[in-house]
Amino acid sequence: MTDKPSINVKELASLSRIRVAEEDIPKLTEELSSILEMAEQVQKVDVGDIAAEAELRNVMREDVDAIEAGTYTDALLDAAPKRTGDYVEVKQVLGHVKKNTN
Repeated sequence: MTDKPSINVKELASLSRIRVAEEDIPKLTEELSSILEMAEQVQKVDVGDIAAEAELRNVMREDVDAIEAGTYTDALLDAAPKRTGDYVEVKQVLGHVKKNTN
């Protein structure tokens, strides 16, 4: 097995636009390294014979009892705790962090 890849968690978090607490960085570095090692192992698996024998087919079912679009829209919007027009209002999940450019 190769050496663990070097991961800059701060830079990755910045590119992903997520906040990472300073105390979480060592744990995340270790976990991400393990994930990358596992992905490397998966990439090394020889699937040549399997891919040649595989038969491709559609495994999705037909929409025999499809529901007309908008059938439940009003009921769902009425059940929402907060709404604006035809939209459900939710609390902000992701925040925007401004970088200090000094």
